[in-house]
Amino acid sequence: MKRSSQRHSIENVFVLVLFAIFAMTIVAVLALGANQYKSLVERDNNAYNKRIITSYVSAQIRGYDRADAVKAVSYTHLTLPTKLEV
Repeated sequence: MKRSSQRHSIENVFVLVLFAIFAMTIVAVLALGANQYKSLVERDNNAYNKRIITSYVSAQIRGYDRADAVKAVSYTHLTLPTKLEV
């Protein structure tokens, strides 16, 4: 009788260990998946912002569709004030 109860005890421990390994595996997979999802969302948001900016500039240029209405100018020669002048 003692041998039978020892066998059941070992089986219960084995089942609990398997369940713990399974639970840890699920948590690890979920953490990796959440990380991947976050990086995909960031990438998609960046691509969306670039498309919106490009569409806005294109629409503004098309809105001024006449000769000499749009010029490409460089502002590298300008300097910004370092202090607020009141």
